[in-house]
Amino acid sequence: NLSYETVLDIGAGGGKMMDYFRLRGKKADGFDLHPTREDVKKGNILKNTIPDSSYDLVYSAHVIEHLPDSEKFVHELLRISKKYVCVVAPLPGKKFWDQPDHLRPYTKETLKRIFHLNGWIKCFEMTFPGFEPIAVVLFERKDSRIATPPVKK
Repeated sequence: NLSYETVLDIGAGGGKMMDYFRLRGKKADGFDLHPTREDVKKGNILKNTIPDSSYDLVYSAHVIEHLPDSEKFVHELLRISKKYVCVVAPLPGKKFWDQPDHLRPYTKETLKRIFHLNGWIKCFEMTFPGFEPIAVVLFERKDSRIATPPVKK
């Protein structure tokens, strides 16, 4: 039920999610430190190279847990997005800690607090148990769908 046309996939890698969004008629771009496809732009999201409010939806899966500066990362996601940010993160557990490049675990509650403190509200969340349990949390900019109250005279 979300209204969006443009998507940026942060950590796009092979572009699987770009393809998913494109099949649904969205304009989707990808951004990655180490892209494996020509249509995924190479770059570091923490370098502030993408203009403010460039995309309706900024999507990031399995990236935040690899970064030493998650606050800067969240700031960049929020800065780039016009309306929505979707973060997918593996939940803490044995499989999480078995990967040496995972620096910090995030739970749904931790992600909600980070985004809420930055002026966003929780819109939707799901947890998918299975081979690798993950949390999917979608945040909506507070002002994107909430009308300003009328001025009383």
